[in-house]
Amino acid sequence: MTISPKKRKKKGTKDIEGLIVSPKKILDRVSGAASPGRLMAIMGPSGSGKTSLLNALALQTPASDRVRLSGSLAVNGLDVGREGSSDAEHAVAYVQQEDVFYSQLTVYETLETAARLRMGASATRETREVAITALLRRLGLTHARDTRVGDKKTRGISGGEKKRLALACELVGESPAVVAADEPTSGLDAFQAQRVMESLRALARDERKTVICSIHQPRGARVLYSSPTRRPTRESPLSYTPFVSRRSSRARIFLFF
Repeated sequence: MTISPKKRKKKGTKDIEGLIVSPKKILDRVSGAASPGRLMAIMGPSGSGKTSLLNALALQTPASDRVRLSGSLAVNGLDVGREGSSDAEHAVAYVQQEDVFYSQLTVYETLETAARLRMGASATRETREVAITALLRRLGLTHARDTRVGDKKTRGISGGEKKRLALACELVGESPAVVAADEPTSGLDAFQAQRVMESLRALARDERKTVICSIHQPRGARVLYSSPTRRPTRESPLSYTPFVSRRSSRARIFLFF
């Protein structure tokens, strides 16, 4: 996939230095595959294209005449990126970096609103209740069911709980096979970040979903990378071989868990 923002200039015109203006490539010749039952984290520094890549994978690239997106995206062999695909918008559950909620609604009311929008008028109240209760239990939000979401002025749930609530809003109703999360641990302390990652890992391990997330690369040039030494199976646990990279801290690294 290649995303090329175009300059607002006519073709063939020159900039103030006399050079021909060419499109700037944000993602160039990016390809790969993610498997069910695996959590894949994309690591990179600010400006490396992590959000642009996730936007493309989740079919959330902003519509603009300055942006050109080319390539193909397939889920289980079905091309979901083509125009007119009826399943395109339901193929990927996308948890964006910025959480947008109504601060005065409770956790349950937020999920109820999302369920009404996603499950449609045909779903009964009892059906929505069962789906919401199951999600609250799976993501560890049962204790915060009747707590207001809150904001900077109103006390509410924690940052980690907001991330899990955003994930729940994407999972309620239809259950997508692919889940993408843009920097789900940013701004969280170590404990809350661990809870969020445990929830994502449980989706991959227990429900065999394909989970893709981006992680902001820590400072420093030494990176520890653990990869499985053999193909994982349900019967046998994964084994990992540690590998320390001494490359520049601006290198993009793919981590597989």
